[in-house]
Amino acid sequence: MPYITSVGRIGIQKGLEQGLEQGLEKGLKQGLEQGLEQGLEQGLEQGRREELLAGIALALDLKFGDEGLALLPEIRHISEVTRLQAIRDQIKAAGTPEELRQVYATPDDPA
Repeated sequence: MPYITSVGRIGIQKGLEQGLEQGLEKGLKQGLEQGLEQGLEQGLEQGRREELLAGIALALDLKFGDEGLALLPEIRHISEVTRLQAIRDQIKAAGTPEELRQVYATPDDPA
């Protein structure tokens, strides 16, 4: 093992400390950026979901009245924006609330 002077040990120690500090800073920065990005995506998704639900509620009320609004508790349990968009898009074509229920009900749903 080669001999390391005290000056060399101090240099190594400072290098390790700087490397650790820089690594922590970089890791924190990347973590914050990823966290902000995920938070933004989740917020936008939640906003889209809420707006779709509001639009669906209005359309159900206008087309089917109270009978259509009775579907809302079931529809509010749907978290996927694409399924909510499919429901919204089919309201105009559906002749009855039951026809609309077929758009989002799965075979396992008691509906």
